[in-house]
Amino acid sequence: MRAIPRISPLLLLRLAAVFMLLLTATLVLAAPRTESRPSPSDLRIGFDPLSPAEQSRAQEVALKHPAALAHQGQSQRTELLLVETHEEDKAVIASGDWPRRADVYVYNYDTDELLWAVVNLPAGAVEHVETMHNVQLPPTAAESARAVQIALADATAGAVIRDLYRQASGRDLGQPGQLRVQATLFRAADEPEVGVGPAAACGLHRCVYLMLATAEGALLRILPIVDLSASQVVLVNQWEGE
Repeated sequence: MRAIPRISPLLLLRLAAVFMLLLTATLVLAAPRTESRPSPSDLRIGFDPLSPAEQSRAQEVALKHPAALAHQGQSQRTELLLVETHEEDKAVIASGDWPRRADVYVYNYDTDELLWAVVNLPAGAVEHVETMHNVQLPPTAAESARAVQIALADATAGAVIRDLYRQASGRDLGQPGQLRVQATLFRAADEPEVGVGPAAACGLHRCVYLMLATAEGALLRILPIVDLSASQVVLVNQWEGE
């Protein structure tokens, strides 16, 4: 594992801004809602977001397709990344009538392949499916939690995180749940000055930056890069105080 003691201030500011914006969005979304909206799936039309029932149906249909079964193979390390409304092309939209379709994305960490399936929901059928390399979607909440566990289990990164947490909060870090976490996708090609050594595989591998803070919002001065495909920390970025 390669450690880089200095980190670009511009990169730090950009990622810190993303962290705070997403934290604010989380607080807003968590606020109580008083309005009542219809939820039955038959009320969802056109480009409306998929209902929970539609998402479950799309996932079920996609994962039963032979290509999806082959994609998973013997691997136990796959992740459902996203299920969303399929974006239709202009010709379909011009017709004014089309079936509800969903895009389903599943990642295999052992092969570093992304499966994309287009599901016709009324027909319950997969209309298009393909696998891709070097295509990465934003990390899921489950991947964020897994990345934190990997970082805390790493001898170097874990020790630094616990020390910084103690300095920032005056408490010992016992559980990952004591941290506020934001995982951001990392590709070596986007930041070649950082994507060196084991981190050079990021992009082909699925990797994330981890922004960490205390429950009170104090940022920890560490920005580890975790390779989820390899289940290891590939860079430990630290910076000095303000």
